[in-house]
Amino acid sequence: QPGKYVALNGPDAVKEWLFEGPVHVITAWDPQGVHRSTKENEIANQLLAGDLLALGLHFVRTYGVGMEDHDGEPGFAVWGSTYEDARRLGASYDQDAIFEISATKLLLISCFDDRIFTKERFH
Repeated sequence: QPGKYVALNGPDAVKEWLFEGPVHVITAWDPQGVHRSTKENEIANQLLAGDLLALGLHFVRTYGVGMEDHDGEPGFAVWGSTYEDARRLGASYDQDAIFEISATKLLLISCFDDRIFTKERFH
């Protein structure tokens, strides 16, 4: 619902999974961990939203927080994408990784090598 915040993972995560499959969380914010101005990051996320629309994917805005830190950044929760396409899209925006969230798991997936870190969705 527009304007309604729902946590997809963590101790406050919604219990019932809202999607038919996994959701990929992708951002264009601070590529390769290099801090840019808010304006530059917002423009990059607008370009990413355009790419998601052009690919015919379903998405909503998100605010994601990393697995090890509490700094977060705006991005998009995308459904209807394959794992490979989501990873490629993250790589095209020079992101270190994307998230995949399913009914039970949270995966941090590297965009440039084979590393995957896994946690329970309700950690």
